[in-house]
Amino acid sequence: MKTEQTEEFYETLQDQIDKISKNDYIVVAGDYNARVGNIPIDGILGTNGEITTNSNGHKLKEYATVNKLKIMKTFCTHKEIHKMTWNAQGYRSIIDYILTNKKLSPLVNLMHSPCSLNIDIEWQTLKNTLQQAANEALGKRKKKKHKWRLMLWNEDIKNLIENKKKPYL
Repeated sequence: MKTEQTEEFYETLQDQIDKISKNDYIVVAGDYNARVGNIPIDGILGTNGEITTNSNGHKLKEYATVNKLKIMKTFCTHKEIHKMTWNAQGYRSIIDYILTNKKLSPLVNLMHSPCSLNIDIEWQTLKNTLQQAANEALGKRKKKKHKWRLMLWNEDIKNLIENKKKPYL
């Protein structure tokens, strides 16, 4: 059952990525329950993951390789405690990942310097990077200015308001 669900998930994910131009910025992020290990795959997987690999990890590596996506967390040098994204009953592992294409990965790499940056700066950098990618891909949306006035505005209402303001002026 679990294997069928995993296959269905990756098929759906593949259908979505097939709709995207390879020239666009691509970000695929989530909790994959995947442990990808630390044996490098050129341009796909770095050496900074955890040692353990599981079946979901093999599937994620396969997906990333087929789509030429970089598993970002594995290229970042962090202390062990900062790498882990899951912790329960004394066990810790990395199961959450951000995958990017080669066009976007240099921008995301900017936020993955060693732990000298605090989380607020890293979040702001990621947010700005994603916003830049979205603006480039979709264009910037103009904000509509709303005129907040009563549609039933007439001379009587105008006079009532002016009379109410007089004592305060």
